[in-house]
Amino acid sequence: MLPAFQKLSEHKFMCAYIAPTGRVAELKDEIKKTIFEKDSFLLSDKPLRKSYWAQNIWQDIKVEKIESIKKAASFLESLQRNWWHYPLSNVRRTKLIQELLPRIKSRPLAFPFQIPQSPLGAFALLSENELIYSAKCQSFMPNGEFVFAEPKYKVPSEAYTKLWEALVRMGEWPQPGDFCVDLGSCPGSWTQALLKLGARVLSVDTAEIELDPTRDLEFLKKDAFKLNPAEIKNPSWICSDIICYPDKLYTLAVEWRKAHPKANFIFTLKFQGKWDRVTVDRFRQIPNSQVVHLFNNKHELCWMSGPKITQI
Repeated sequence: MLPAFQKLSEHKFMCAYIAPTGRVAELKDEIKKTIFEKDSFLLSDKPLRKSYWAQNIWQDIKVEKIESIKKAASFLESLQRNWWHYPLSNVRRTKLIQELLPRIKSRPLAFPFQIPQSPLGAFALLSENELIYSAKCQSFMPNGEFVFAEPKYKVPSEAYTKLWEALVRMGEWPQPGDFCVDLGSCPGSWTQALLKLGARVLSVDTAEIELDPTRDLEFLKKDAFKLNPAEIKNPSWICSDIICYPDKLYTLAVEWRKAHPKANFIFTLKFQGKWDRVTVDRFRQIPNSQVVHLFNNKHELCWMSGPKITQI
């Protein structure tokens, strides 16, 4: 591994991976080899590897000598309009370059919204006069971050941010009157988020949820694993933030998807200790599915599936 920034410009590299906070080990387990690491920033000289855990990936990386902050901004803008910085080194100088570039709306984000589809490049400074950049990044969000404005109502927990992010990433969300199922719903944060969208919700758990009754909410006090999916008629969305082993959740997901192949699914895969790569791969192989680490996940991944999802 290269020990210092100044040697990077002399080395050939192909991709940079941004790890989620606290998840560097999982990302390194996927990409195997790096030539430089600083905090959550990992550089590789190998071709792009598909990653479940990367928060963002820079491709086609280049290094440019710069004479001044103004010339750095002019150079980037000559390539494309939209750029966002990563605080790798010379952070104050990096931010001054950002201030001279066209403004990019970052955070907080008001849910729901459509993710911008304009290319968003990323840059950082290796030294005072060396710019590392990529015009082609995996995420259309600044550094792959989804930071939401808080809802204007009391919530049972902050778990709703995971559901919000998954819905935004899918590019669609329940509409008023849609029927949703929330499996393992206690304390009720996901159920509440679905209700606030105008959906009708069947909320299932052995423990009571912390929500007031409404006409659009049906609470079923039952183990979600003992509920027969075929008994639930025409759900549009099936969601789960259940705490359980991933292989057990996979069985549940397959049963519900077999019963309701036209529904949309959002399931959280939770891990204890080392993540379960084998089961994660099985989730991804389900037709019309994606598995990603959400910015708002912790030691978790999110399985999303639905008729409009493109498998990657």
